[in-house]
Amino acid sequence: MSKGQCLRDYTGGTAASPRLLVSAAACGAYAAEVPLTDWDYVRWAGALRGRPVLIVTADDQNRADMEGLAAALRKNGSAALQHAAVQSDHSFSDRRIALQTILLRWLERLTSERR
Repeated sequence: MSKGQCLRDYTGGTAASPRLLVSAAACGAYAAEVPLTDWDYVRWAGALRGRPVLIVTADDQNRADMEGLAAALRKNGSAALQHAAVQSDHSFSDRRIALQTILLRWLERLTSERR
């Protein structure tokens, strides 16, 4: 992936594009060039309002941020939000089957709603 494509996807491509966010791993060193304010997911709540969103939180340093995003999505009227909290660590190392179940049920619901 080119530097330009990576930075576009991080800084603005997500609001107008249906594709998934690019992971930091895919962008490698380019991710460090993204301003820290662009990592504030709550700012994206308006752009995500009409999209199906699954947020799975663990008991880690990201939980408060993800709960803040879920609250912002609810406030903006996101009807397609599912938020699940799992008692686990950041990598869900002891709850991988539970994580898979949450994801598969969410995907099944999405496909059944589109029929």
